Amino acid sequence: MAPVQSEEYPLDNESRKYSGKTKCPVMLLVDYEGTTIPYASPVKVNPFFREKLIHFELLVAEVGKRTMGVAPAKLHHMGTLNCRPIRGGNTLSEHAFANAIDVSGFTFNLPNGQSKTFYVKRDWFGNGAVFFAELTRALASRPDIFRIILGPGNQGHDDHLHLDMSPSRYIDVLIP
Repeated sequence: MAPVQSEEYPLDNESRKYSGKTKCPVMLLVDYEGTTIPYASPVKVNPFFREKLIHFELLVAEVGKRTMGVAPAKLHHMGTLNCRPIRGGNTLSEHAFANAIDVSGFTFNLPNGQSKTFYVKRDWFGNGAVFFAELTRALASRPDIFRIILGPGNQGHDDHLHLDMSPSRYIDVLIP
């Protein structure tokens, strides 16, 4: 991971290290259901991260229009807030700060009247490959939206895209 050279983010100086029993930070949380793209279910996020999600949705809508002819009608996720460490270490996950989201798929209501849902697990290298490839490239070019992008090809991320605003920049995902 490389330190980020972009704009400072309000959670950059929060300590992520701990020793002993996991102690989660006390954070202000807001409920969020999506602005441009509705979420399949509401999430609890840090208010600073909500702003990143708004920009993310705009980018997803743009990529959807380019690749599918329409913006997604729904975003499917596996959650945001989860007070836990990163596997195998003594560093808190960005989920502990409600500063991450795990996106599992998108539903499109196509102009022909059909509804099509692309899930990362099932469609990354299949029917959703064009959309997912374009989305991955667009996200990688925008460190102002998310600094960490993990997905298929990164251990434990074959069924979702993990997106967060960690203080460091790191991308590990196979582009379909």
